[in-house]
Amino acid sequence: MADLAYVVLIIGGFSACALVLRGLQGSALKSAGPKSRGLGSRGNR
Repeated sequence: MADLAYVVLIIGGFSACALVLRGLQGSALKSAGPKSRGLGSRGNR
């Protein structure tokens, strides 16, 4: 159980960092329009 929780925490932190970095890149590249629109249109693979 402890190992599973640890893995979940690592994955959660990594995904959070990835989302923040992606948002920063999107705002730096576009610098126009809302964030939710940029993440929704081109965020998912």
